[in-house]
Amino acid sequence: MSKPFVSAFAHRASLLAAFVTLAGSSASAAPPRDTIVVGRCTPVNHLAATKQAGFAFFEIGVQRYARLSDTEFAALRKEVKQLGVKVPVSNSFVPSDIKLVGPEANLDIQNAYITVALSRAKQLGVKTVVFGSGGARKLPDGFPRDQALYQLIDFGRRAAAEAKKHGITIAVEPLNRGETNIFNTAAEALDYVAAVDRPNFALMVDYYHMLKENEGFDVILRAGKRLKHVHIAAPDRSFPRTPDEANYAMLFETLRKIGYRGGVSVEANDEPQFDEVAPKTIAMLQDLLAASRVPKPTP
Repeated sequence: MSKPFVSAFAHRASLLAAFVTLAGSSASAAPPRDTIVVGRCTPVNHLAATKQAGFAFFEIGVQRYARLSDTEFAALRKEVKQLGVKVPVSNSFVPSDIKLVGPEANLDIQNAYITVALSRAKQLGVKTVVFGSGGARKLPDGFPRDQALYQLIDFGRRAAAEAKKHGITIAVEPLNRGETNIFNTAAEALDYVAAVDRPNFALMVDYYHMLKENEGFDVILRAGKRLKHVHIAAPDRSFPRTPDEANYAMLFETLRKIGYRGGVSVEANDEPQFDEVAPKTIAMLQDLLAASRVPKPTP
């Protein structure tokens, strides 16, 4: 047998051994990281505590930084960088004093605000801006609904155009009728998304508002890839505590069905026992998310 042949055979054997070793190690490796992670809608004065609790990301309100001075905003960016936690999402897009609907709606004021707000969102690393803003989009008494829809569609297109410059998607948040008087359900918001008709103008859902409006999960299936973000809270808007206080499991299973790969932010009322409650909330939600990855047997 020639030496070159022996050498080639030995090389193939070593490659096979390496493949077997890699295959064996991958079989015993930890499961891949979940594509759905749990973050928190975070007050800017509570960032360190939010990280300490174990949340995977911050969701900071746009209003909280859009009107800061340059010095204050630089300090916020520095703190976020030092904490090492990403801000992929920002909620609370437009403050209530900037009217989007009605006779007081002023396009120059709107445009000036969204230009600064989205530029700063980009600087924080934001990829999705949540457009809830119930006060800003609320119809004044007696104002024609069709005219309000026209104004909101126009705003959506202008916001989407500005957001596109920064690689940002605007995600509309349905808010229950106790907080505003338009787009109260995800189904209504999805129709609005279709009317705006821009690739980076999408939907998000808040499970708390879905519960308030008695809305089922079928709208999530309808939304499909147009769903870009999710909020969650207990039915009383506190931090989720137990798996049976609401149908969190079905929410997560439905998100899996559409191939959702994004964040779930806890948006809840202030919690006096935050340091104790928050880690338990995270653990409970992560357990439910893990369970939702297991395919359910077909009956």
